[in-house]
Amino acid sequence: MKQQNNSTTKQQRKSLMLKDLVLIGIFDVIYLVIVMACGCMGIVPIMYLIYPTIAAIIAGPLVLLFMAKEQKAFAFAIFGIIPPALMFLLGCTYVVLVIGIITTLLAEVLRKIGNYSSFTWNTLAYAVHSLWMPGVLSQMIFMRERFLELCEPMGDAYIAQLVQLLTWQSMILVAIGAMVGAIIGALIGKKLLKKHFVKAGIVA
Repeated sequence: MKQQNNSTTKQQRKSLMLKDLVLIGIFDVIYLVIVMACGCMGIVPIMYLIYPTIAAIIAGPLVLLFMAKEQKAFAFAIFGIIPPALMFLLGCTYVVLVIGIITTLLAEVLRKIGNYSSFTWNTLAYAVHSLWMPGVLSQMIFMRERFLELCEPMGDAYIAQLVQLLTWQSMILVAIGAMVGAIIGALIGKKLLKKHFVKAGIVA
């Protein structure tokens, strides 16, 4: 009977519970505020290209703290899919959702490889997940007409600059920038939140 109770307790510790979902929601709200605030940089077209990098750096400590607190399967998957899903619901094309799903699932796999407690694998997971932000800009590549329609309120001059800026070549640089920004953000988080990582058993 005692062994059965211990087994049930261990299973509960591995399974997502209501408190985990609440925590996911809280962290997602803060994460979305950071991303959307950085996205406002896009008012100036050229700044649109670097907003994923800046957002990834600023959000790095937050995301790594979340990973330290939530070392359960699919916790990050839920956390990661909410932002692109919300962007889709707010009017973005399915491109953002598809890229968000792919990057989030890959990130979940990377976390699993590191047993959810490896700083290196968590950092790689965060870097891969951050590619959903360049995915927003990639709508220009994959669904050009629809994306330009979404940008019409910004005016013809703004759209003309976006057409010049958002090319395959620039998107590759934006993607690289987002991943580099995520790594920088994770390293900053490691330094700022060292006590939390030690307590959570996060290893290199």
